[in-house]
Amino acid sequence: MVQNESTCDLTARLVAETVAARADGQSRAKARAPLRERLGREAGDMLVEWVWSLPKDQLTPAVGAAWKTQCEAQ
Repeated sequence: MVQNESTCDLTARLVAETVAARADGQSRAKARAPLRERLGREAGDMLVEWVWSLPKDQLTPAVGAAWKTQCEAQ
C-alpha cells in the first residue's frame, strides 16, 4: 500500500485496475492472483467475480470512482 493511502483509495484503485484488466481482455484467473495477494483469497475472489459480473458497457474508470464514493460513505 502506498504510504498514507486510505483503505477506500486502495480498494478503489484495485477495482479500477481490475476493471481495466477485464476491459483489456485479461483472463479472470490472471486478474485474481494479484488481488488475492493484496486482499486475501476470499476478498480477492469476491472482487474478481463482481467485476466479471459487470456488463461490458460498464467497464470504465467510473467504477473505481463509484467504489470510492460508496466506501467513503460508510
